[in-house]
Amino acid sequence: MKKAAPKKKAPVQLTAGTGFRNENCIGARFLLDLLAGTNTLGVDFGKIDRLQWQGRDRGWLADDLVVECTASTGKRPAGISIKSDRQVTSSGFPPDFVGIAWAQWFGVKTERVLRGSDDAVALMVGSLAHDVEDAWSNLLSDALRTTPERMTARLAEPVADEGSQSSALQRALFASLDCPDELRNEGDTSDSATMQLLRRIRLMRFDFEATPSRDHDHALRDCQNILRSGDADEATSLWSRLVAIADANRAGGSIDLTSLLVELRDQFDLHDHPDHRYDWEVLDRSSRELMADIRGEISGLAPLPRSEARAKVLDCLNRDRACFLVGESGSGKSALAKQIGEADYDRCLWFAESAVDHDTESAFEREIGLTHPFGEILAASPASCLIVFDSIERYSPRVRRLVHRWMQELLAKEGLKHVHLLVTGQIEPAPKLIRSFIEAGLPAALHSATSLDLPSEDEVQGLVAPIAELQWASLRPEFRPLLTNLKILDWLVAAARSGKAINPASIIGVSHLVDALWERWIEGDTDQLSRSHLLMRLGTLEGDTLLASVQRVQLSQSEQAALRSLTASDLVRIRDQRVRFTHDMLGDWARLNVLIGEPGLSAPSVRARAKLPRWHRPMRLFGQRLLEQAEDGPERWRQAVEGLEDGTEEGAIIRDQLVEALFLATNAVPLLQRSWDALAANGGRFLD
Repeated sequence: MKKAAPKKKAPVQLTAGTGFRNENCIGARFLLDLLAGTNTLGVDFGKIDRLQWQGRDRGWLADDLVVECTASTGKRPAGISIKSDRQVTSSGFPPDFVGIAWAQWFGVKTERVLRGSDDAVALMVGSLAHDVEDAWSNLLSDALRTTPERMTARLAEPVADEGSQSSALQRALFASLDCPDELRNEGDTSDSATMQLLRRIRLMRFDFEATPSRDHDHALRDCQNILRSGDADEATSLWSRLVAIADANRAGGSIDLTSLLVELRDQFDLHDHPDHRYDWEVLDRSSRELMADIRGEISGLAPLPRSEARAKVLDCLNRDRACFLVGESGSGKSALAKQIGEADYDRCLWFAESAVDHDTESAFEREIGLTHPFGEILAASPASCLIVFDSIERYSPRVRRLVHRWMQELLAKEGLKHVHLLVTGQIEPAPKLIRSFIEAGLPAALHSATSLDLPSEDEVQGLVAPIAELQWASLRPEFRPLLTNLKILDWLVAAARSGKAINPASIIGVSHLVDALWERWIEGDTDQLSRSHLLMRLGTLEGDTLLASVQRVQLSQSEQAALRSLTASDLVRIRDQRVRFTHDMLGDWARLNVLIGEPGLSAPSVRARAKLPRWHRPMRLFGQRLLEQAEDGPERWRQAVEGLEDGTEEGAIIRDQLVEALFLATNAVPLLQRSWDALAANGGRFLD
């Protein structure tokens, strides 16, 4: 008799149906398996990864539900056809399911081919005669344990007086699986091929529509087992919630463990899926405190949109999941990172060096107070998350080692695609930092930098136009570039709005502006010297130790007396008994003032710091100051450079900083003009 062809693809809204209690309960059963780590299909299918309803678009002809699993042998999915009535009888399987199974076996009108794979097709019914269920179970069990040839021999019709190794019902079930006539030209349809197909078929009965229901009782017991409370009423609520989730997804939804936990976590406390809300509170609180220190705009001025820079960073993050953002000190890197984290992500985690100053991730977790592993916390939350490692050049070697391991693990895991990394750093150390990323085996996304340019002079001019006290700076060509540094602009605006604006008559060059701001920071009724001393002391400790902050206990009692006033002036911050500058430029200027107090750059204390990178920018600032502070500045600068040419490595490093100072200065053009004769002398020896 000619058998029916496999059903044609139908729109989701036609195949999904509505209100099918049995289908919803079967979907809920697999959702429960997803939570419990079990698998109703059998242990040989392994762990369930995802459920997909209406899986025709994934190549499944049995498409009511697709269960994606991972077994010891690899991925093993199953396409499931769900029926509420009695489909399989003593006559065997229904023709429409047989047609679907063979079409899936050969890959007819689908790219998913059952033949040669471990995939399976399943028929799940609401009713099944006990003798049929037992006959099929025994038949499948024997087929999985022996070869197709031996099984087909057992199912042969019995010879008179010789008995049989199979029942008439088993033979009827096997016979009903013969390939339909219209598919026989697709390939091998012998009894051996039929037996191979049989090994890929699962027939299961669920009595959810019966009263009483054995499967419903089992489901409630399993719900009790995965709830911490073990409460029967709560188990009933959990089962009802799973049925509702299955119903909501039946028209074509997809759900994995992470998204299922999001649906349940606020209502149910599960044994094997801990509640991470406390951990997120710890991480969010720490990040909010650090981000609160970062000002996204200059007080009283309209914010700069920086839309192009933001789009460039987001494009990098969305494409590569990571971005290394570099820019000058004061260019607004941290502010831009904060803006992106708050506006474009559900969560933003911000890490300071002191918080991650540990050898291992577990030590960090203990110190910060997490109750679960950091990676597990991230993986369990499907919310988009941006992790910011700000000013990475300030991280100690130990911190960088831990951060490198984090970045490597986070970017390698498939389950963390919702987590992106934004690393910020300054331009000068960027090449060295990139080399360290490469040496640590970090992905190519961090092998190059995304640069953040300073705002244009016209943009800044528009910002400061309403502030009369700053017109002198915006109108003088040598100072316009300086105002594009947003942190310096912030300090100047603060000075103007405080009623203690800087006297423009005293400003001849950039170094004069630095001096004026420094004097404003240290002024006080009686503690001027102590404030100045403490700033320089912090700058020295920070520069000598390469740490981003200083332990409070390293300061003497008299030094700590000035901490309160410096904190009130927003020059330093104290967190976790560590003291740090509110901006790295403050540290540079503090170290500059230390150098000003030295007898000269050839002093032993200066040479001892020649190889410490945080002293290089102050040395360049010192070179700029030499040129600007006196009429004979170019000559003083030349003498300083020549005095360092003593054949020592330390002298060469300091000399190079003085030469680089001319080219890296914000007002490079006037400085080069003043020093050009010295630079060009002796065939341009200093430029070689």
